[in-house]
Amino acid sequence: MTHRPGPATLYASVVGALLTMIGLVGFLHGSNFATGDSLRSESMLGIFATNGWWNLASLALGMTGLLLAPRGGRAYSLLAGALLIAWGVAGFAELGGSANIPGILQIVPTNSADDIFHLVFGLLGLIAAAATPRPLPGRRARPVPQRTRSQPIN
Repeated sequence: MTHRPGPATLYASVVGALLTMIGLVGFLHGSNFATGDSLRSESMLGIFATNGWWNLASLALGMTGLLLAPRGGRAYSLLAGALLIAWGVAGFAELGGSANIPGILQIVPTNSADDIFHLVFGLLGLIAAAATPRPLPGRRARPVPQRTRSQPIN
């Protein structure tokens, strides 16, 4: 029997890889770091609003997920889920957007596709964290020993 990753580990791995790729591809579409009234937005894949700050945030959150997936998947799923939901809500509320471009705190541009993306993946993170049992204090999970064909069954 092999060890299968739990929902939180799977979420941290998949969403971590996705956000890392989004951050890297985003730099191909727009890497300006303008803020305030000069906030500019580039279009990634014709759907998402992006700029350099958005790309850095995606890279940081994605690489953190990849790093924490093996041992801290549940904590990552919970924190990333909460952060992405907050980001989506702030985007829908256009919390601090500039006069020209809707955005968050006049730093990160946003649009409805971004906001929906953040809300969906945030909700999935919270679900993955809730579906993964907490480790018992002081106990570490041990892998199940593998039985080979040459070993007799006792």
